[in-house]
Amino acid sequence: MSKVSDVKVPSTARSLGVFKVGVFNLFDTGERTAYEELRTKGNDRASGVSIEHVQQFTRVASETESAGEGQTTTRKEDLYVLVQYWEKPLASVGKVTELATKDPPRDWYLEREPSKP
Repeated sequence: MSKVSDVKVPSTARSLGVFKVGVFNLFDTGERTAYEELRTKGNDRASGVSIEHVQQFTRVASETESAGEGQTTTRKEDLYVLVQYWEKPLASVGKVTELATKDPPRDWYLEREPSKP
């Protein structure tokens, strides 16, 4: 029989972006590098990544091999990190280039005589 429990989700009035879940095996070099990059982006507000929850767990895997008359069972335990995060797309870069291509402000001005009442 399975157990059901309520999960409370915080409500917010602002848009956080797209919710994502990442699972990283810390014994795998490629996944460890991806985890490092995600945590680095989560530390920089300008990246658009907001980390909500990080959880570490282990997973045991057993393999049984038959060779002739005997069997050998190998057991390995991997360390995983589960990361729940929000990813919001960054503002368009086109606006920055649009401002950069505009003419700079002029350096001259025109003097006028004060008006008399």
